[in-house]
Amino acid sequence: NSPSSHLCVLLRATWQLDLKGHVYGLLAAHPVAPLVSLHHLDRLNPISPNWLKRLPAVRSLVGASRHDPSRTLQQAICYHHDARGGGRRRRRRRQFTLSVSVSWGYMVHLYPAAVPPHELQTPLRTFRAWSGSPAGPFTVNTRPEATPNATALPCHRKPIMFYLDRVTAMSTSTTNWTLTEYVPEVLSGERCNTTGFDAATKVQMIQVIALKMNPAIWKRAPRRQCCKMQNANEGDKLIVKIHECKPDEATTSV
Repeated sequence: NSPSSHLCVLLRATWQLDLKGHVYGLLAAHPVAPLVSLHHLDRLNPISPNWLKRLPAVRSLVGASRHDPSRTLQQAICYHHDARGGGRRRRRRRQFTLSVSVSWGYMVHLYPAAVPPHELQTPLRTFRAWSGSPAGPFTVNTRPEATPNATALPCHRKPIMFYLDRVTAMSTSTTNWTLTEYVPEVLSGERCNTTGFDAATKVQMIQVIALKMNPAIWKRAPRRQCCKMQNANEGDKLIVKIHECKPDEATTSV
């Protein structure tokens, strides 16, 4: 099949979905599986909303997958809670929490509040069923983009989307890793009355650092990996480091 009608990101399909519309809500919350196969791309919008045409959007994802095939689209979730005050002579700074969901090689969602892991792991319903129905049925659980009365979601439940801009492969004599960089969508100007909104909207780049994933992990009992945020309190660049979860480490909100 041509690239405009079929996408096979890695080596073999583990499941297939036939959908219409925007599928970024699904791909940004990819299950713990080594590959997604999407058919009928000619019926879909470009798989990444920052591209106007289908083929460049597909090439961006496939290009990233060549640097780390096993990690492509794999989700990592982490949180940053700022509890520092401003000192005696300065006005006390308001506390805030940021939530990050990384879909490696594709997209990062940044939320200006604490959003629980089970919600981040559930795809946003940005797509429609093959029949055209926005309500499904689907073979995965979904969460709505809007509330049942068709009003917008509370802004702290709407992610600021960062799209893949660049992938850089790096190595030493003993390790191989990647640096992926993501740039933000153009915001509509809507303001959010949460303490983390200003911190989230000032971020102009998210850099994700990750060791190259060992393909043998899929022969074991794989789980979502953990991550840690840096620079969340300063500047316009947020750094996220992905790592294998430690035995006592869990993907939980603060």
